[in-house]
Amino acid sequence: MLLNRPSYNLPEEIVTLKIFEFLVAVVWVCLAEKVSDRNTSALVETSSGRKYYGIFQIPSRWCRVGKKGGECDVSCESLLDDDIADDAACAVNIFHREGFKYWSKWNTRCKNDNHITNEIYKCPDLISPRSSPDRLVMRPRRRLYKRSSLSHGGINVLI
Repeated sequence: MLLNRPSYNLPEEIVTLKIFEFLVAVVWVCLAEKVSDRNTSALVETSSGRKYYGIFQIPSRWCRVGKKGGECDVSCESLLDDDIADDAACAVNIFHREGFKYWSKWNTRCKNDNHITNEIYKCPDLISPRSSPDRLVMRPRRRLYKRSSLSHGGINVLI
């Protein structure tokens, strides 16, 4: 399904998942905009046979077709529904391990994109102290990974 609601609904939905803080949500919204055009049912198969699922275009190594599995312990089909909680939790796991560089479109389309940021700042329901996104530095955490007790849609988020 295409999340073609007003531009502030996606960041609001992401922030309410309580996985991302507001400024970090701006980054994730940009990624969703650029990799899937907000399409929660986006499924891309490359000429090499690789498949990418959902709003964050999560590669098949992180999920399993037909049952839970992969590195996020989630079914690939669940990444194609309108509930983006499992997509977001898996995307956070990918980010913690690989950083945004894992998504090739991040560097070319989001890294210095101020348009989406300016649109999100117009969102009436997102009242938050805001600093310039230019000063926001996104770095994956560099420590041993362990499963936390934080769970979204049955997926444990690595912290």
